[in-house]
Amino acid sequence: MNKYLRFFLSLFLFVIFSTLISYHVIGDNKLARINEIAFISEKILLKKIIETTTNTYKKLPKLFCIILTSDKSYKKKAKIIYESWANKCDDYRFITMVPNDIKSKINNNNSTNEYKNKSIEFNYDEKLKFLQPADLIHDSYEELTSKVYHTLKDVYKRHNNFDWYLKADDDTFIFVDNLKSFLNEKNSSMPITYGYNFKVIVPNGYHSGGAGYVLSKESLNRIGSKLSNDFKFCPNSGNF
Repeated sequence: MNKYLRFFLSLFLFVIFSTLISYHVIGDNKLARINEIAFISEKILLKKIIETTTNTYKKLPKLFCIILTSDKSYKKKAKIIYESWANKCDDYRFITMVPNDIKSKINNNNSTNEYKNKSIEFNYDEKLKFLQPADLIHDSYEELTSKVYHTLKDVYKRHNNFDWYLKADDDTFIFVDNLKSFLNEKNSSMPITYGYNFKVIVPNGYHSGGAGYVLSKESLNRIGSKLSNDFKFCPNSGNF
């Protein structure tokens, strides 16, 4: 049995080898032509892949990240948030009132009132960028709604050149790459928002602020312009 197997295997290999030699000798020009076509096809395919990748990269929307923090937690959390995901945003700001220990570093006159109730942007440890919204008097959980309103109004005035605006807290982790991919085919010129609709406290629901939500450019324009003209229509419910 083994002898027959060896015989047929040897015969099979002989036939294959002879065919390859014949093809190479007789059809050398044809083989060269096939190789040339394959090479051209590979170049075309590679070009298509590069064009597709480049176009996809160019189409990625510009994302501005709004990250709420406080003077009690900014030292511990802001750096972690920046290094883990905020650096992937096209731009961002941590939102808080100017902490007392930073006032002395950025204020030459050492006046505690110079930055009171004003819209101020400042840095901490060079990379970390902060924003104190104008008229933010009490930075507390009970005044969270007002803090967000003031923030949206300030971002609308200062950073109105992005496609989408993410609002998140300093205890939230965002997969920015996934978020941009999700927003890639969405129209930021439409007044639209994305987030989890929380329907426990407010009857009609509202986006859960802790989990984060996204505003289109048009949504921010409408909210920001309205807040700039009339702030009284937005009561402080403590939820946002």
